[in-house]
Amino acid sequence: MNPPSVRPLKFKSLALPPKITNGDFNEFIQEIIELVGTENVEVITKTDQVEDDSYMNLDIRMIPII
Repeated sequence: MNPPSVRPLKFKSLALPPKITNGDFNEFIQEIIELVGTENVEVITKTDQVEDDSYMNLDIRMIPII
């Protein structure tokens, strides 16, 4: 019996939540890309991709209302 094929890790996030492996993260990101398209997904890999406290300056008009 052949070992299961292992996908190479395509994405290396700057930080991951506790107990989430890079393999799990990559599987998740691949599924998200299939749903919404590559152009709508950005993986933060370097600190210069975000500004300090940028999450504090959200434009409320950009948040969808469900």
